[in-house]
Amino acid sequence: DKAMFNALKRGGTLVIADYAAAPGAPATTSKQFHRLDQAIERRELEAAGFKFAGEGNFLRAPSDTHDFPIFGSKQPIDIYVLKFKKP
Repeated sequence: DKAMFNALKRGGTLVIADYAAAPGAPATTSKQFHRLDQAIERRELEAAGFKFAGEGNFLRAPSDTHDFPIFGSKQPIDIYVLKFKKP
């Protein structure tokens, strides 16, 4: 995260799209299901110095139960999109 922060110019924008884990799921869920709780993602990027600038819900899949690996899934997968700015 810090490397991305250092690579961007001041005022630069970082957009992250990632597979959503269930809210409150531990970071280890990323190894089991290849998913991450968006609160963890946001905390880590803000800790690196980014400022949260918004989110998009255009890839969200409310029917996703978040309890299966994303690989080879036959059902829609919930994806969050977060936007950050470098101050």
